[in-house]
Amino acid sequence: MKGRSRSTLFLMEQLVVIAVFAICAAVCVKILFVAHAMMVDAVDTRHALIIAENSAEAFKAFSGDLDMVLEMVGDAEAYFSVDNGLVVYFPYFVLRLETRDAESSVVFADIRVSRAIDDVELITLTTATRQVAQ
Repeated sequence: MKGRSRSTLFLMEQLVVIAVFAICAAVCVKILFVAHAMMVDAVDTRHALIIAENSAEAFKAFSGDLDMVLEMVGDAEAYFSVDNGLVVYFPYFVLRLETRDAESSVVFADIRVSRAIDDVELITLTTATRQVAQ
């Protein structure tokens, strides 16, 4: 009888240790999934920033000429012109560039880059350029 109670206590102790390890493993897996999601979001934001900065620099360099901006942005799968700007589709992102006049010779552009899958806006920039008389 004495040996049986010791083996029962040992078995209970082993079950408690396994349960603690299982809980710790579940917490660690959750932390890894959250870290992975944060990393993916950071990488997407960095790529969206590069696309937005490139299009803003092209907009300024070509004095608001949207055809030249489209040529310089490159790597686009599809694009179309809207009333006052462009919508450019990349493999994972969508670039929306909308122009607006503030003064007679200054043209402003609002640049937004979002994910193509869920349309979550990642970056918003506003830039301006002086329009060259044609």
